[in-house]
Amino acid sequence: MQKVFLTLQERSRYKLSRCRLVGGVGKKTSISLKYDYDCVIYVNEVDPPFEKLLDEWDDILKLYLNHLVGETKIIQYSIQFKIGELDFDILPAPNYAGLTNDIMVQAIGLARKFCVFFYG
Repeated sequence: MQKVFLTLQERSRYKLSRCRLVGGVGKKTSISLKYDYDCVIYVNEVDPPFEKLLDEWDDILKLYLNHLVGETKIIQYSIQFKIGELDFDILPAPNYAGLTNDIMVQAIGLARKFCVFFYG
């Protein structure tokens, strides 16, 4: 996952802060023999929706990762792909770490509106 993150961080026009492994593998609770790596990449100064960002990441992955197997797939909130035998699901998220309280409240309000749009 580190190679994927560094490739995106070096080539993206967006400022990528950090990457976290989440889901069953991240929590070490995956019980399936076939699982995927769910990764969140925190992006500075960007709020949802992330269509343009995901399109850019798709282009970067196709150009610079030599071990992609098959096609990448962009869905509403993530990009999915396979490297070797490993399946990845990369989700962008706004990076709110270090923001002042006023800015944090505004950002969370925007994120909630976006989540209601997709899930509500």
